[in-house]
Amino acid sequence: MTVDPDQSPFDDGDNTPAASSAGRKRTPILISSTALIVACAATWLAHETLRDPAFVSTKNAYTTAHIAIVTPRVPGTVDAVTVQNTDQVNAGDILVRLDPSDARIALAETEAKLTRAERRVEQLFAINAQNAARLKQAETAFAHAVEDVARARTILAKATEDTETEAARKAVLDAETRLFDAEIARALAAAESARSNAAVRGTTVQTNPLVRMAQARFYRAELAHDRLMIRAPIDGVVARRSVEIGQRVSPDERLMTIIPRDGLFVDAAFTQDKLENIRKGQKASLSSEIYGEDVIYTGRVAGIAAATDSAPAFLTDSNAGAARARPRQRLPVRIALDPGSTKDHPLAVGLAMTVTIHLDEDASSDEPPVSGATPARFRHQF
Repeated sequence: MTVDPDQSPFDDGDNTPAASSAGRKRTPILISSTALIVACAATWLAHETLRDPAFVSTKNAYTTAHIAIVTPRVPGTVDAVTVQNTDQVNAGDILVRLDPSDARIALAETEAKLTRAERRVEQLFAINAQNAARLKQAETAFAHAVEDVARARTILAKATEDTETEAARKAVLDAETRLFDAEIARALAAAESARSNAAVRGTTVQTNPLVRMAQARFYRAELAHDRLMIRAPIDGVVARRSVEIGQRVSPDERLMTIIPRDGLFVDAAFTQDKLENIRKGQKASLSSEIYGEDVIYTGRVAGIAAATDSAPAFLTDSNAGAARARPRQRLPVRIALDPGSTKDHPLAVGLAMTVTIHLDEDASSDEPPVSGATPARFRHQF
C-alpha cells in the first residue's frame, strides 16, 4: 500500500472537499438557532424587567349598578302610565296609576265598619257604667237589709209579752226575706257588672280590640288604595318599560326598571396572573370610550369575586382533562367610583371602561392577598 507523505497518520480519511462543504453549511444554521434563542431570552427578560409592577390594567370592564325593578303590590287595571323609557325620575314620583274604583268601595266599607265598631264599644262602656251603678245600689240595699235583720232580732230579744213577741218574730222573718232577696240581687248585679267590665277593662274606645281590628281592616284597605299609585323607589332613569294602559297587572309583575343616576360601579375582569397584589381599598383610575382618555374617573377596589363563571365546570371530574390546559381565567374585581366623580360626565350602565389599579397604594396594607392568585415563583412554570 502506498502512503501519501502529506496525509497525517491521525486523519480518518473524511477530509475531502465534500465534507468541508457540509461543515460550512451547518455553521450558519447553528449560529441562526443560537441567535433566535438568545433573542427570545432577551425579549422575555426585557418583559420581566421593564414590566411596571406599580399597576395592572384591563380593558375588559363594564359599568353596572343595582337597578330597581318596579312591580305592583296589588292587582288592578292600568289607568295611566306617566313615564317613558329614558325619562328621569325622582324617588316618590308617580309612574303608573291603577283603576281605583274597587279600592274606593272597599275603603268606604271598612271605614263604615270602623265607625260602627267605635259606636259599639262606646255602648259597651256605657253599659259597663250602668252595671257598675246597679251593683253599687245592690250592695247598698244588701247592707240595709243586714241592718234591718239585726234590728228586728234585737227587738225580738227585748219583747216580753206574747203579742210583742209574735210581732217581733214576724218582723225578723220579713227582714230575713228582704236580706235574701238583696243578696240574690247583689250577686246578679256583680255577675252582670263583671261580664260588661270584661269587654272594656284596661282599654279605651280607641284601644279596644274590636276597634283595633276594624282599624286594621281600614288601614289595609287604605294601603291597598294608596298602592294603586305606583311610585319610583329611587332617583334614576326609566328603562325596559313593558306596561301599557288597560293592561291587567298582578303583584310582582315587572312593569319597568329604574337605573340609578348615582351609585354606579365597575366590574373589571383581570386574568389570574394579575391578581396577586390586588387588595381591597387600592386606588383605581378609569376611562370610558364614550369620553375618551381625557376624562379620568377615580375609585377604589371594593371587592373581588370568589370564583369565575366557569369555576364549577372545572370542579367536576369529567373536565379533569380540560383543566390540565389551564386556560387563563378572568376574575371580576369590583371598583366603586368615588362620590361625585360622575357629576360632570355621567355614565350609563353597560359602558366599556379601561381600568388601572394602582398597586403601590397602601390603603389596605393588612388586607391579605387575593385568594387563588398564582405565586410569583410558580407563575412562569406553567
